[in-house]
Amino acid sequence: MPRPERPLDPDAGGALARWAVDLRALREAAGNPGYRDLARRAHFSYSTLADAAGGQKLPSLAVATAFVRACGGDVDQWRTRWQVLAAELAADTGQPDAPVTTGYEVSPYRGLAAFQLADADWFFGRTELVRELADRIAEQRFVGVFGPSGSGKSSLLRAGLLPSLAHQAEDRPAWRTVVFTPGDHPLTECAVHLGDLLRIPAGEV
Repeated sequence: MPRPERPLDPDAGGALARWAVDLRALREAAGNPGYRDLARRAHFSYSTLADAAGGQKLPSLAVATAFVRACGGDVDQWRTRWQVLAAELAADTGQPDAPVTTGYEVSPYRGLAAFQLADADWFFGRTELVRELADRIAEQRFVGVFGPSGSGKSSLLRAGLLPSLAHQAEDRPAWRTVVFTPGDHPLTECAVHLGDLLRIPAGEV
C-alpha cells in the first residue's frame, strides 16, 4: 500500500507549496489515480511524478506538463504558471537566471550564465555564425554545435539562433522551436517535448 503524501501548508510553504497543493488537487479531480498509473500515462517514473507534487522542489517543465496532461489539465495554463514560479524561485535564491538589477535598470552582464531568448537584444558579435547556423538548418535535417565548456554554445543557440528563426525571411520556412535540457533520460525528454509541441496525447507519445 503506498504511503500517504506528506501534508502541505500552502500558507507557510509559499509559492512552491501552493503549486504542489494545486497539482495534487488536479490529480484528485482526475479520479485520484495512483502514481504508478499516472507514470504509465505521463511516461515518467512514479517517483519523479510524486516528487513533482511533493512541494520540496520545482519539477522540470517536461515533468510538470506531462503530469498535467496525464490528469487532463490545461497544459498551457500550467506551463505559464511554471514559468512564473521558476522565475520567482530563481529571484528568491539569487540564481543567475534571475535578472540582475541595479535599482533602475536590468544589467546586460550575465556573468557565467548563458544568454537566453529574452537577452537577444544584448547578444552581439556572432552575427555571421548565427547566419551560418540558420542557413545550415534550412538545408540539413541535423546540425550539431560543439565546443569547449564556457565557449558560448548555449548563448549562441538561445539568444542568437532562436531569435533569428523567429524573424526568418519570407523565402524560408516558419520554425517551431523547443528548448530543453536532456537530463538523465534524453530520449524521453525529447519525446515529451515534441509531443507537447505537436499536441500529441501523453499516452501516444
